[in-house]
Amino acid sequence: MFKPLDSIFYLFITALILMPFIGNSENTNSSIIVIKIGKNYEKEINSTLDSLYTINTDYAYLKLEVKKGKVRIIESGCANKHCIRMGWLESVNSGSIICIPQKTIISFKKQKTKQEKKQIDAITG
Repeated sequence: MFKPLDSIFYLFITALILMPFIGNSENTNSSIIVIKIGKNYEKEINSTLDSLYTINTDYAYLKLEVKKGKVRIIESGCANKHCIRMGWLESVNSGSIICIPQKTIISFKKQKTKQEKKQIDAITG
């Protein structure tokens, strides 16, 4: 039925299958919050600094709360307030908070490590 080396083989295959999932958790300490207003303005906020921010737009204003690596809109000058109801944005993979009347998008962007910055994507010539 099973030979002694079969169990080692199955453990090896299991480890290969699980390897992409191990150590791939999203670390909010290595990400920044990006606020895009319209087409021309973009602001970056460190996600590790707990604070309140007021962002003025052409339409109205937004008040952001950054706490424990998460961000949310706590007050908005727009009429429908859908952006407030979206709640906390926690990581790079959790989507974006969008306020359509104010043309504002809030999302996370992962910071590149020193090793990633040194890597070359492609060389053309």
